[in-house]
Parts: sequence; structure tokens; C-alpha cells
Amino acid sequence: MNRGRISRQSAPLFAAAVLMLAAILALAVWFNTVQQQRRAAIESEALESARRVVALADAEVQANRRMLTLIAGAPGARAGDLARIGAFFELAIDENTAWRGLVLREVATGEVLLERGRADDARALSPLPRTPDEDGVEGILREGRYCPCVAIHMPVADWPDRVMTLYLSPGQFQSIAARLVAPTSLGALVDSEGRFIARTLDYAERVGTPGSRFLREAAAKGGEGIYQGVTLEGVANYTAYASSADSGWSAHVAVGAEQIDDPRWWSTASIATAAIAALALAGGLLLYAAFEMRARRAEQQRMLEMQKAEAISRFTSTVVHDFRNILAVIQAGTRLILRHAAGREIEGHARAMQDAVERGNRLINQLLSFVRGDGAEVGPIDLAKLLGGADELIARSLGDGIEFKWTVADNARYAIGNADQVELALLNLAVNARDAMEGEGRFTLHTQTGADGVEIVACDSGPGVPPQLRERIFEAFYSTKPEGKGTGLGLAQVAGAARQAGGSARLGESPLGGACIVMVLPRGEAPAA
Repeated sequence: MNRGRISRQSAPLFAAAVLMLAAILALAVWFNTVQQQRRAAIESEALESARRVVALADAEVQANRRMLTLIAGAPGARAGDLARIGAFFELAIDENTAWRGLVLREVATGEVLLERGRADDARALSPLPRTPDEDGVEGILREGRYCPCVAIHMPVADWPDRVMTLYLSPGQFQSIAARLVAPTSLGALVDSEGRFIARTLDYAERVGTPGSRFLREAAAKGGEGIYQGVTLEGVANYTAYASSADSGWSAHVAVGAEQIDDPRWWSTASIATAAIAALALAGGLLLYAAFEMRARRAEQQRMLEMQKAEAISRFTSTVVHDFRNILAVIQAGTRLILRHAAGREIEGHARAMQDAVERGNRLINQLLSFVRGDGAEVGPIDLAKLLGGADELIARSLGDGIEFKWTVADNARYAIGNADQVELALLNLAVNARDAMEGEGRFTLHTQTGADGVEIVACDSGPGVPPQLRERIFEAFYSTKPEGKGTGLGLAQVAGAARQAGGSARLGESPLGGACIVMVLPRGEAPAA
């Protein structure tokens, strides 16, 4: 996988995610628009119903007022002929079922000069209003003869001190409201004081009584609009109302709060859901982008490590070749010394030099094998013998300022592995410890049995390994040393030598307070006696 391939793979996914995000937002906007339109339609329908009710009520009032005007302006009324006026009254009541009574009175005293009605009613007539409006429409009256009723007052032509009063049944206004208001809504027609002229619920009990506080406030305000309130039955609602500029009456159409709030709630919920979904999708995209960036960086790092490994391999091959040439010269010299040695002491030194040269050849061969990644032959190892042979080399690598001790347990003496790689691993552990302790301290090597095999434990008295670095110290080319002070191959070689033998490497707890590296090798068998 490379960077271009990752980009090509992720492009369709990102495109699909963007399209999905756009679809979610578009769906939310569409749903929100639908709900808003639904709410607006409910409000508009209620408001239109209120306008039609008040308009027809105005028309009904004006029609009855015009008929009363004709009677008040008739010749008999002008002449003050009560007999002719009485005949007009009887005819009008017979022809208009909504007319409950007609009364002619003196304005100053309220004395009844003439009265005609549909039925005998012992109740007293309602008094004349002190300040009737210019149209003479008093509003709804609940108590008194011919009531509940709407009283319309009309001065008599040529007799300004006399007034005719029509007591009109509110039933015709009730019919208008019942016909124009939807069954799912509550409709009412009220006068300028907020008293019910008509109501589609409990009409008989409510006619002539004041409406709720919310209704009265809207009636007093006039105009038209939507207000939120509670009905006399305790039902929360939104009410559309429209007022008459002529009579001051107003029609009110209430719809259940849920019919307005539900679309509003769904609109809010849809936007909120879309926002959450968009955020979740955006978060997913960001996480994916972060993971992809991490994968790209890991891939780039792996490529850099491969390039670095290749460069080190080439460099190591060159260095190994040069060292072999140097060791070959030294080896040839030691052979000449052995041939012409005059004493045993010189011969012993020469043979020690020859052994060191052979060990050096093996070590550089193993270093070259590790860098190239070549396999190495594994077999039984006598760890006591190996440490005994490497003791001097390890001690010299540590330096005079570091105390070095090693022990091999009897039950942890034999293991399986490549002796040369294990020796190189121990040398790397010693060099790492020396660098960590800056040339002064204690370094120990000991073997012990473990659950997975024989454990070679290397401990030092240095500063130890910081917690944030513990997971990476066995990675190739990862070094905690300053730039130019290490290659990052030491502990990687230790782990590689252990893995190649079928074991492992891990961090342990150092009794000396510093770092502790545990190299685990499979158990070996002691050679037959």
C-alpha cells in the first residue's frame, strides 16, 4: 500500500460520506419545511375561519340594522302613530324568526310606549345603554326580557327623544360559527367586552358570559392574529382571532396546542437529529481521516526504516569487508608468532589473540546476518560456557567504572539458540547499560527458569526506561540516545535473536533500580555424559 493507493481508496468513501451528509441535511430541511407549512396551514385556516365568522356576523347585524332603520323611518313612526308602528312591529316579528322583541321607549325616562314580542316574558326589560355606539349595537345581553339577545337601538326619525330597540336572537350567530368552524376546533364570537355571542361548545351555558382572560385581552386589543392561551375548560390552545372595525365584535378559533406544537416539535427534532447525524458523520470522517493519516505516517515511517535498513545494510557490508581484511592481517600475524614463538607465555598470548580474532569474525558475521535479515542456525547452548568465554569481552566493553557480575543457575544452564547471536545480544545489552549509566554503576547477568523457558536477565543501576518508551524499545532503529549516539539496533538484535530461536524479549524489574531486559530462550538439554 502506498500513499496514492490510500488516497484512491478513500476518495469514494469521502465522496459517499459527503453525499450522505448532504442527503441528511436536505431531508431535514425538507421535513422541517413540511412541518412548518403544516403548522402555517393550520394557523392560516383557523385565521381565515375567524375572518369569515366575523364578516358574516357583521353582515347579519347590518342587515337587521337596515330593517330596523326602515321601520324607524317609516311614515307612521315619523308621525308618531303608535297603532301603525305596532302593526309594523307585529309584521316584522312574524317575518323574522330571529327577532324576539321590538320596543319603543322614551330616551330620557325609559318609559315603554310600545312593545311587541314573541312570547310572554315576565322578566324586566334591560335598561337603555347610557352611551350606545353610533351604530346602536349594544352587544350581547344574558339577563332580561327576550334574552339572551343582541340589542340594537335605533332613534326614530323626527322623534330624537324616542328610540326603537330590537332584541335579536344570538342563535343565528351560533349557526354561523357552527357552520364555518371546523369540528376539530373551538369557535366563538364575542362582543367588544369579550362576552360570548356564540360558542361551538356549551353554547347555552356560555352565551352572554365573559370568555377567558386570554380571549378578553385579544378582544380588547382588536385587529387579528394568533395568541396562546387556555380555554375555560382548561385546554391549552393556540387561537386565531379577527375583529370587526364596525361592531367591535371578534371571532376566535382555537386549535389544540398539539396541532401547532407537534409540527414545531417535529421541525425542531428533525433539525436536531440532522445536526446530530451530521456531527456524528463529520466526527466519523475526522476519525477516519485521523486513522488514515496515522496509517500513512506509519507507512511512510516503515518505508523510511526500510530505506534506512537498506543503507545500513550496505554500509555494514562495507565495514564488515574492511574489518575482515583487518582481522585477516591480525590473524596472519598471530599465526607467524605461533610458528616462531620461543616461549609458552608468548604462545599463550598469541593463541588468545587468535581466539579473539575468530570471535570477532563470528560477531561481525552475525551482525551482517542480522542487518540483512538472514536466518541463523540454532542449536543447544551451554550458557555457562558462553558467558565464560565472553566474560572478558563484556567487561572490556563496560569499562573500568562499571562493576560486572554474572551467574548461571544449574537449572537454567542449557538453552536453544544461535550461540553467536546470543553472545552478540549480551554484548549489546552491556553496551546499552554502559551508555545509560554513563560509565559508572553496576551491571549483572544471571539465568533463571521461567514459564516459557530459560531467562537471561540483564540488569543495570542506570535511570531505567521511561513508561512512555517501554512499548517501542525493541523496535528497529528506535533509540533513546541523542542524535548520532546510537543506531537503534542493539535491543532490536536482542529481540531478533530471541525470536529466531523461538523465544522472546521483554522488560523486567531491576533490583538495581535501573533497566532490566529479559531474554527468553527455549530450554535445552544437558549433553549426555
